[in-house]
Amino acid sequence: MSQDKENFENLHWADSIAQKAIEAFPDEKEYVIASGTTPSGMIHVGHFREVVTNELARRALEDKGKKT
Repeated sequence: MSQDKENFENLHWADSIAQKAIEAFPDEKEYVIASGTTPSGMIHVGHFREVVTNELARRALEDKGKKT
């Protein structure tokens, strides 16, 4: 296994997602992160997960110097 691949696999999942987004769209000036939360139904912990997932992806992109 190459050193780069080994290091990539040891990243936090949010860092991995950020890296994949940057590789797929390297020339983006700003990355938009959207959530699919809706106000329908009972509020439960799953709604919080939706918000946290996007927040961690945003932070990972910003840690890599990208504007979000």
